[in-house]
Amino acid sequence: MDITSAIFSIVAAVSGVSAILFGAAAYRRANKHEAYKDGNRDGELLEDVKYLRKEFDELRFDIREVGRRQENQIERLIRCEENAKAAHRRLDEINAKNGGG
Repeated sequence: MDITSAIFSIVAAVSGVSAILFGAAAYRRANKHEAYKDGNRDGELLEDVKYLRKEFDELRFDIREVGRRQENQIERLIRCEENAKAAHRRLDEINAKNGGG
């Protein structure tokens, strides 16, 4: 083996090793960047979930408030119906006393 072929062999070996090293470094860098992007996406998703949970709790509160108002309206309607029924009875009694109807 002459010197030229030995140099070419060494250069080929060094370039092969350096290609492997550069490839590994690029792979690690890409993984770090991808992990960073995944972390950002996860953080955004967590914030979105927190926002949705807050909005859901507010809606639940609003629904309870509407239910309370509806119960109040029902109670008031029942009282009005009872008062109207009592008023009709009194009118019927007055009519009966006056000889009407």
